[in-house]
Amino acid sequence: MLFIGSGFSGGLVPGPASADDLLSHTSRLDMAWVLVAAGLVMMMQVGFLLLEAGMVRSKNSINVAQKNLLDFVFGVVAFAAVGFMIAFGRSDGFLFGKQSEFYSLRDLDSWQSAFFVFQVMFCGTAATIVSGAVAERMKLSAYVFGSLIMSGLIYPVFVHWAWGSALFPNASAFLSQMGFVDFAGSTVVHSTGGWVALAACMVIGPRIGKFNADGTPVRIAGHSPVLSTTGALLLFIGWIGFNGGSTLGVSDHVAPIIMNTVLAGGMGTCVGYVIGFYQDGVILPEKSNSGMLGGLVAVTAGCHILDPASALMVGAIGGAVAIFGNAFVERTLRIDDAVGAIGVHAFAGVTGTLLLALLAPVDQLPAGGRLAQLHVQLVGVGVNFYWSFGLGYAFFWAADRLMRIRVSARDEEDGLNLAEHATRLGVGHVEDALADLLGGNADLRQRLPVVKGDEAEKLTGLFNRLMDNIEEEERSRGELMEIRHKNEDSERVAALANATFEAILIHRGGIIVDGNEQLGKLVGLPLIEIIGRSVFDILRDGEKIRVADIMKLNDDNSHEIVVALANGEEIPVEARGRDILYRGEKARIGCLVDLRERKLAESRMRYLALHDPLTGLPNRVLFSERLTELVGEAGNGRGCA
Repeated sequence: MLFIGSGFSGGLVPGPASADDLLSHTSRLDMAWVLVAAGLVMMMQVGFLLLEAGMVRSKNSINVAQKNLLDFVFGVVAFAAVGFMIAFGRSDGFLFGKQSEFYSLRDLDSWQSAFFVFQVMFCGTAATIVSGAVAERMKLSAYVFGSLIMSGLIYPVFVHWAWGSALFPNASAFLSQMGFVDFAGSTVVHSTGGWVALAACMVIGPRIGKFNADGTPVRIAGHSPVLSTTGALLLFIGWIGFNGGSTLGVSDHVAPIIMNTVLAGGMGTCVGYVIGFYQDGVILPEKSNSGMLGGLVAVTAGCHILDPASALMVGAIGGAVAIFGNAFVERTLRIDDAVGAIGVHAFAGVTGTLLLALLAPVDQLPAGGRLAQLHVQLVGVGVNFYWSFGLGYAFFWAADRLMRIRVSARDEEDGLNLAEHATRLGVGHVEDALADLLGGNADLRQRLPVVKGDEAEKLTGLFNRLMDNIEEEERSRGELMEIRHKNEDSERVAALANATFEAILIHRGGIIVDGNEQLGKLVGLPLIEIIGRSVFDILRDGEKIRVADIMKLNDDNSHEIVVALANGEEIPVEARGRDILYRGEKARIGCLVDLRERKLAESRMRYLALHDPLTGLPNRVLFSERLTELVGEAGNGRGCA
């Protein structure tokens, strides 16, 4: 151990190490451990990314991955610019740090640089908690803006109140002065992120279809429990650096801290498994994962002072609180948290922060007693809630009115991969299209874009072929239905027309295009021989001009004309006609009523009126009529000389 570091000079074997050399080597070892731990904490970003990406639908997984990347990098920038100064700079009587040397990291020594690297990973963790809670419905631009506010203001201010004396004494770190204990951030990091996530979820509202009309929640399963479980395990590994690195040096405390962390995470997972099986009868992956993370979050506050048995208990209670807390948020508050971040980070964080006052050795409690320490812990978590939730809600409320932080309903249905990144992943879009098809809501003209090399390329092509076949079948069926309807209409009209006693004909430009059975009987020819002939072929010579004039009138009046039958006989008929639309084109319909019986009856009635019914001789009426006619003829000069 004496020769760890740069113990060689000029190639010579060094002698015994001096006190200054020992201090230098120890300082370098501490710095190395802090930077290694920072790397482990940074790996938690990968864990969060995989956890959240697996717990959302595939159509939103790219968006979730981008949010986890961008909240970290933008958080680094914001924390470097002002966050680190606010959190750990000298306050000089102000509410938080404002030391100009820390502004944009202008004047940091080597140790402070390592300390910044470790702390910025904590800041990234707090910021990324919000990502999963608001997944599948928040605009990426609004989320990035929120990450800047989180990393540059909300998180650093509370860090200053709780940990502001980490580098040098600060009177404004009032929670630390009171004896508030939160070793690695159950409240400072996790509850801060959880309360901001709660505020964001309340402002943005639930996902489409998350709640039924009666308010009961609908489980929206993630597309890959394998990814989410892998992410949870990576978080477990990262927690070794999260808690172990918070010693800020290599000491005898590192191993017990990591041991307590592992015990609590393992116990939380077991509790999540048991509760999940009891509640659901099956093992839903999110229950085991939430139990694990709840146990890890809870033990983070007191992992440095708890004994192994207490760590197991804190892990068990933290895991249970995470699961029941998420159920409370979803079923009672009816708030949609896509990944259960509120229960895991906010509720379990508060639980662990309070439990250390009840389970840690009394001699390790700064307040000197359990109730006194519990009071201090309650003050700390209360201040954290009011600050984080209050400022978070105010920010998202204002942002929603200025820029609308939620995507449109159409974009939410299509998925944020497509709406915000113009990229598809998986077969979710094909599944949605098939669901629309089976639900009877599909547009048969819809075709999905086939992207070469895409994992859904073949399935998309098959869907488009299916739509082609269905559309062709629907078109053929539509044509058959149209023909059937036309035939039915024609049969119905023909039946009505044939049921009449009048002869009906339809002609266009004088050419007969249709008629009824009575027309054939009247003319004395089969109807098939009449169709196609001119209407004037069945008129007596001399009637054509008169009939043509009648057709121009297009009135509803009756006109008496003479029709020439096929056998040469000429008969009087009463004709009426008008213009109509027939099969989409203008035509004229005519009705012909045979007047022979009427004429015969009129002639018979006239004979009876003018002759004696017994003798058949002309009577006085006929005599008077004939006399009147003769007198008239005489008056016209046609009488006898």
